[in-house]
Amino acid sequence: MELRRMQEAGYALIAACVLVASVCQSSLVRAENVTPATPVTLSDKEMLPIFESINMPEAKVLSIRKSPVEGFWEVAVENDGRRFVIYVDSSKKYITPGPFIDYAERKDITRERVDELEKDRRIDVSRLSLDEALVMGKKEAPIRVVVFTDPG
Repeated sequence: MELRRMQEAGYALIAACVLVASVCQSSLVRAENVTPATPVTLSDKEMLPIFESINMPEAKVLSIRKSPVEGFWEVAVENDGRRFVIYVDSSKKYITPGPFIDYAERKDITRERVDELEKDRRIDVSRLSLDEALVMGKKEAPIRVVVFTDPG
């Protein structure tokens, strides 16, 4: 019985070695046929037909950078006063608005980038003079809501 177990273990070891060798060999064959990739770029000009195709001809590129997701460009866009991010693949054939989620880090990469784009547009309410403001409700309320209107 002991001899039989040793033979089965030997056969299993041989089968594993053959499997590993075949995987290694196929990897080597593939590696020989690979040529170095040419660097892919994306310009503001190349975004114009993309904007046209998604019915945003007035859109403006704020920035283009490599996305944290391999194979995609992150394009910060402003259109009709809104800032947002779209992603363009390296073939320039596919686009997606996101969101891209880093599930390992538990963060929304797209939301973080949009927040960064909007940072300079936020108003620090604590710096506003509310002396002449129209107050509705209790002045001492723990939560305040500030509403901006255009009287014109």
